[in-house]
Amino acid sequence: LFATRWLKADVIEAIKADTTISDAVRTKALEIARHWSVNANHLNERSWSIVKQPGRTVDEYQLAVRYMEAACELAPDDGNLLNTLGVAQYRAGEFTHAVRTLSQSDALNIPVQGGSHPADLTFLAMAHHQLGHADEAAELLKKLRQLLITDRWKGDSDSQAFLKEVEELVSSSTEAPAEVAQPTQP
Repeated sequence: LFATRWLKADVIEAIKADTTISDAVRTKALEIARHWSVNANHLNERSWSIVKQPGRTVDEYQLAVRYMEAACELAPDDGNLLNTLGVAQYRAGEFTHAVRTLSQSDALNIPVQGGSHPADLTFLAMAHHQLGHADEAAELLKKLRQLLITDRWKGDSDSQAFLKEVEELVSSSTEAPAEVAQPTQP
């Protein structure tokens, strides 16, 4: 179940709902599931494979947010995990949360990586743009363009695709910001 459900709560729910197993097997499976160690990096890899691509379904992006919230609970000061969470929040339409998360990610990533990560700048720019913060978005886009001409990032295909995405968003938009999706409370 952990290979397909990824989150402990989802696995426990599936075990409880499975009518094909005996009570003894259910009890043992629940015990194992409750003690199972979820791997934050596996959640990150699964989520990144979803969120790096535009055009997926909102449900997929919301699932990636759930995965990354669980991962960030395990490692709250990991800039890479926060980056993926912020990208997932952006893709799910949670622009205000994305700005907060990606700002935290960027602050953590700068000293570790020797500078900003392109995904932090890209999705910060797009989230600010969606919120109608044109000046912030423009400044972040300028920083992103400068970053992507450096030897470290100019050959990175994901980063170059992100640049194209943010440029298309900014150039195709009107003066009015997009409607902001309101996050749901658990």
